Amino acid sequence: MAKGRIVHWKSDRGFGFVRPQNGGQDVFLHISDVRHAGYEPQVGDDVSYSVKQDGQGRRRAAGAVIDGVPRTRREWIDVVAVLIPVGFFFNLSILDGYRLALIPYFGVSIVTVLLYAADKRRAVTGEWRVSEANLQLLGLMGGWPGAILAQLLFRHKTRKVSFQLFFWGIVAAHVGFWTWLSVVGMSPEELREHFLAVASWLTR
Repeated sequence: MAKGRIVHWKSDRGFGFVRPQNGGQDVFLHISDVRHAGYEPQVGDDVSYSVKQDGQGRRRAAGAVIDGVPRTRREWIDVVAVLIPVGFFFNLSILDGYRLALIPYFGVSIVTVLLYAADKRRAVTGEWRVSEANLQLLGLMGGWPGAILAQLLFRHKTRKVSFQLFFWGIVAAHVGFWTWLSVVGMSPEELREHFLAVASWLTR
């Protein structure tokens, strides 16, 4: 692997440049190629990486490892994040009367992954971005499992605290609702009657 030092980093856009240890032109580094979840690269960080070319023909650092930052941090966080939708889908699959709810969750999740991928590509190329409101709306509509997968795959939207706080609030609301439903054992018919009663009370 090549070695170098980060000489420029734009935290708001998630990219910078690495100066190779053995000299030569600076190498482009994107946050998605850094193997440390939750760590923000800094100017002066020593890094090991493989060199590849991106779609624009630029030399790009791939599989970047920052010296002094353990690789296990990213692996641990990724495992925990993946277990949340896995556990959610398993719970929903055994929840009597509600298995059909899996279909919209899967469908919207696929759309969400595709939109995250498009936004990540646009972020790299400098094109017009997908709005954060639309990404959050898809999560709210049931695409949050796909959003978790997309964030892990593309390392996208993982650095902005306000976005993450709102996003995980959506996840908590969905998981909390279905967990409550499984605990109380309410049938679809009972749930429908419950919602109608609440709606009637609100419209008085």
